[in-house]
Amino acid sequence: MQGQQRTSSQGRAAAGPAPTRTRAEKALPAVVQALERGRRQDAARLFLQGLSHGIAPQDKPLLKWLSRAIGKELTAKLVNAFVHFPCFYCKKGRTRCEDCDARGSLEEGTPCRTCVGIGVARCEFCDGSGWVTLEYVPEGLRPVVIRNRAALALQRMRNLSRQPVGRPSSGDADKTVKRCSQFLLNLDRQMGVFENVLVAVEHLPEADHAKVKLRSLADRCVQTAAKGENRIRETILCMANAFRAAAKTAGKGSRKRSQAERRAEFYAALVDANRTLAGTGLEHPFLHKAVNEAIQRSEPQAQGGGSHKSRRR
Repeated sequence: MQGQQRTSSQGRAAAGPAPTRTRAEKALPAVVQALERGRRQDAARLFLQGLSHGIAPQDKPLLKWLSRAIGKELTAKLVNAFVHFPCFYCKKGRTRCEDCDARGSLEEGTPCRTCVGIGVARCEFCDGSGWVTLEYVPEGLRPVVIRNRAALALQRMRNLSRQPVGRPSSGDADKTVKRCSQFLLNLDRQMGVFENVLVAVEHLPEADHAKVKLRSLADRCVQTAAKGENRIRETILCMANAFRAAAKTAGKGSRKRSQAERRAEFYAALVDANRTLAGTGLEHPFLHKAVNEAIQRSEPQAQGGGSHKSRRR
């Protein structure tokens, strides 16, 4: 009996300890557990770590492999985690304006151009979208994340377009401007998403079959951005009118009146359609260029349609 026990123990010693699971083998169950517990940001981080340790095969499309490995429902949750993953450097697309020390105005009382007098500047890392840059998203999930972010921004912009900007109140210009400022930031956040979508689609490989469909979606973003630019100018005009009304009720020659007039002049200048809001936290040069190009393409078609109608008459 003792000999048998010695033989058995020697056999186990020769076989060695039970093999431990590799990091890659542990990663996917950890991702699933985090998703099931509602910790989506943790799941996204764990998945990125797993990818760095070879969790996914290189010869298969990542999205299809993931759906088979953890199921469509959990895959959708993981994708959603990357869609909404917040930017590391800001809060909802905005940071403290360093140019005016978050006051909204410079020492002489002139509104700060960088933050358009609001006190918060656009985050340069996420372009004001409030979401982590698409470079952080795994390449195999990037097209679906781009699509979902665009769809969200389009819906949010439609909702914002239905909301009235409101009329300025001569009795409380600050209250009007505060309301308009929040509305302006919500509008600009969607514009940041649109610009990120345009840039991301352009950088997708031409061989990516999703690029054609995403280009069509990007065109919709540009069309909606054109309306967004108009909505932004309407909001800024409301701010200008609020300060004009405040200036009229202030005493002649008073400091309050001069400050209100200065602010009204500042915001009225921003409304000029010939300007691109350059140098402000509302500037989106790539998106603005795409909007102008789309308008220029549509003008000959509109003129052609008009001449065709006139001939028919």
